[in-house]
Amino acid sequence: MTLPKKNPNTARSAHAKSHTENLHSHETPQTKSGADKAFAQPATQPRSRAPSAWEANPITSPDAHLPCSGTAPEPDPPEIARDSLWTRGAGRSVWTSRRPSVVLPPPTFMSARDMATPPTEPSTVISRRRTEALTPLIAEAWRSALAAANLASKYPSIPTGIARGFHVGIPPIPTTRTPPNSPSFQEHISQFDAILSHELSSGRYLGPFPRDTVEALIGPFQSSPLSIIAKPHKPNAYRLIQNFSHPHTNLPYPSINSAINSDDFPCTWGTFNTICVIIWNLPKNAQAAVRDVAEAYRTIPLYPSQWPGAVVRTGKEEFCIDTAAAFGVASNAGAYGHVADAGADIMRSRGLGPISKWVDDHVFLSSPPSRA
Repeated sequence: MTLPKKNPNTARSAHAKSHTENLHSHETPQTKSGADKAFAQPATQPRSRAPSAWEANPITSPDAHLPCSGTAPEPDPPEIARDSLWTRGAGRSVWTSRRPSVVLPPPTFMSARDMATPPTEPSTVISRRRTEALTPLIAEAWRSALAAANLASKYPSIPTGIARGFHVGIPPIPTTRTPPNSPSFQEHISQFDAILSHELSSGRYLGPFPRDTVEALIGPFQSSPLSIIAKPHKPNAYRLIQNFSHPHTNLPYPSINSAINSDDFPCTWGTFNTICVIIWNLPKNAQAAVRDVAEAYRTIPLYPSQWPGAVVRTGKEEFCIDTAAAFGVASNAGAYGHVADAGADIMRSRGLGPISKWVDDHVFLSSPPSRA
């Protein structure tokens, strides 16, 4: 069996996104049990659980000393409801808030600043966000699904993190620091405006605000230099880079990453060897599919105490408060990976698998019943 290949330098394809859409539900949870809210209803009757090579071959980071995985064999799963652990909107939307947020093209008639948080509302918006995190994940659905799978003790912090935000190790900021962005930021300012528009429309960025307003809202803060780079082999596509390791020495002040030990945020990784072992132990008629989680890190909300170290400098004297995990913080791979581990364990408990994953890419394998 040949495993579908994916070019790591290629942005998420329409094929991958169409698969991701199948993992979400148009419905909001109502009366079904939490465990049944995890997966979409299959078109046919559910199959028997596939024999799992994964259970005998877990690959976990060396520092991940975790209790029982909850993946021991269970009876064949019942029918699975359409409700989901995620919310989603209609149309060309991304799952970035409790309301649909349309993916915007580069602005043509409205600037990103026009979409900013209304100047009369910042304290109200901040106050609400402190008590209700913005995320496509549904805290109570995760709580119910973890309990039904006997995984609540393994992942005790996830429901609260979804509801209130996750701690990712960003330290208190004693003095405001706002280093300039890199030269590429100005070279690609129109591309940044498109990114900024998307983040503002999704609600993850709050602002832009002047420095004194940000300090009044969240206290002293520290921004990290931004740069814009072109995505390899993807014309007219750009990636925002935040250098959370700036400055690279502790003088004149320490970087955000210098205070974070990534070993404190372990998660499992489905390495090449892991996939090979799983495939080797499956029959010849086994099937595989790869699914990608859209904007994976950005689904992880930050606890309010983390916001001062996640501020984004959007202009000469303008700043946005980023309330979601960003690529570049040393702990965020583990913060997202821990939630992804829980999701994979929930799916295994429902009879899906073997499953392996690498960051936001999930590999699903199954062995169809042999035909007489």
